[in-house]
Amino acid sequence: TYGDWSSDVCSSDLAMDIGERRRPQDGKIELRVAGEDIDIRASVLPLAEGESAVLRFLRKTALVYDMKELGLSEDIERWVLEDLAVTSGVVLLTGPTGSGKTTTLYTFLSRLNKPQVKIITLEDPVEYQLSGINQVQVQPAIGFDFAHGLRSIVRDRKSTRLNSSHRT
Repeated sequence: TYGDWSSDVCSSDLAMDIGERRRPQDGKIELRVAGEDIDIRASVLPLAEGESAVLRFLRKTALVYDMKELGLSEDIERWVLEDLAVTSGVVLLTGPTGSGKTTTLYTFLSRLNKPQVKIITLEDPVEYQLSGINQVQVQPAIGFDFAHGLRSIVRDRKSTRLNSSHRT
């Protein structure tokens, strides 16, 4: 059927296993369209009959990591900036796909990003490359998960850490 054909083509282009129909999969492809860099993210969920696929199109040039662009009220923005200025703590963001979690975290990181500050992130996936930030892609398939990555970077006492998209 047309649905099977399109799912197979998308799966192979997005570096997904086209033979796997039993478990959910995520994939990504980067394209240049009309001079603009586009990321296409895919999520495929197996159903009782067939699959459900969702594609998200992300324009890299549309990304702005500016606190004013997050839409926070003045009091919340002031609170966040005060919290980011302390030397330790945890920021937990939750929300559905496309709600701005990654943009918000990357905005916070951009605010902290200075030559004298070493920032290491553990991400799954690394959404966008951020200049001056050491981004690490976890790889559960080879046993390198968030726990292993965090154990490795806590030895660097002078770093700021980020765990992104932690799934349990």
